[in-house]
Amino acid sequence: MFTNEQKELEEYCQSLYKEELKYLKVSNQIKQTLPKVAKFTSKKKQKLNKSLQNLLQLHNQANVVVDKKIEIASKSLQITQNLLKQIVAQELSRELPLFPGKSLPPQLCGKIRPKENYIAQPGDLVCAAISNNLGNVDWILCHIKSFTAEKQEYCLVDFFDENNLGPIYHTIKRNRVIPLPTSLSLHHLPSTEFEINSKVYAMYPNTTTFYPAKVLSTPGNRRTSTFQTYYYILEFEGDTVPNHDIYSRWVIPTPKQL
Repeated sequence: MFTNEQKELEEYCQSLYKEELKYLKVSNQIKQTLPKVAKFTSKKKQKLNKSLQNLLQLHNQANVVVDKKIEIASKSLQITQNLLKQIVAQELSRELPLFPGKSLPPQLCGKIRPKENYIAQPGDLVCAAISNNLGNVDWILCHIKSFTAEKQEYCLVDFFDENNLGPIYHTIKRNRVIPLPTSLSLHHLPSTEFEINSKVYAMYPNTTTFYPAKVLSTPGNRRTSTFQTYYYILEFEGDTVPNHDIYSRWVIPTPKQL
């Protein structure tokens, strides 16, 4: 739907542009004849005025149509983008691989952090500290495009830009990137799950931004429910909704202060 509407709008604007080129050509021809207007008969003057009025009217009508088209397309793009956010969040929230052992879980299993020299690979999901227009830092969902060892910098792709401008890339230092869990513990090992009342960061529902939250219940406490087995109950700071079910993949330790 997004592609067809964008293509339709582009074709329509191109056709309008061609029409306006015609009108511009006529207008230029008229301007060239203006020095001779004194020689025109009264009838020819009236015809010229009428042509100019018609041209202005057509131009105004074209502007109205284009503005309306852009308004409709913008609303459609916003709706499409919101739907895409929900779809992607649902797809990415499919169960992660489960570590079957009862000891020594691997790095990035639940809350376990990777080794200090760990480098995320292209395509890996991460939470990244991105400076916004107000000079503050937002922790947002990105995926890795590449890593430059010499500069210790990642090139990241923002999962969703808010301006419908296509992919947005960020180049940031490694210490501003937190890899997300790549597996969970089948047996709910304490070393892999945040404790009740722990302070964490988690991705707020239907967004791609991580916010501070407190753990009210852990996945290990909810194993009686199949759907909720690997979900936390979290309370986000300053939220009017008392609690949310958040999949373990989207829960990380509170980032160090930058």
